[in-house]
Amino acid sequence: MERYYPYCVKACRDWTECSKCEWRCPDLWPENREAWELWNVAKTQWRTGVMGAGGVIGPCPVGLDYVAVYQVANTLNIDITPGMLHALQALEFYELNRKPGEGDDGCE
Repeated sequence: MERYYPYCVKACRDWTECSKCEWRCPDLWPENREAWELWNVAKTQWRTGVMGAGGVIGPCPVGLDYVAVYQVANTLNIDITPGMLHALQALEFYELNRKPGEGDDGCE
């Protein structure tokens, strides 16, 4: 059996043809590997604010703490280039705008 794709299993419950499944995780382009590595380590570094939505008031992420992200990048010896910053901001934007439960697919 090929690599296990939790997202695919949720979508179609078909383990036999994961490599051909239209719901499988997309392949990571080599030029995005470093940004993905940084994201997976730094994605816990959120700044939060108190917001109310639907009668619930509590802390909500408002954006990445880029001071912390730069420290993580420094620790991993990853240079924050303009391209890297844009990639991180795209991931941050996606995360801030996705619906609860959406994207919890374990793609790597």
